[in-house]
Amino acid sequence: MFSIIIPLYNKAPYIEKALRSVQAQTFFGLGLV
Repeated sequence: MFSIIIPLYNKAPYIEKALRSVQAQTFFGLGLV
């Protein structure tokens, strides 16, 4: 398993793009923190 940590504080405009980028990955076994 591979975990991805997305530290975003007061960066609301970037949240959607960051989550879509993670969803677009082809690697299986990802965990999002």
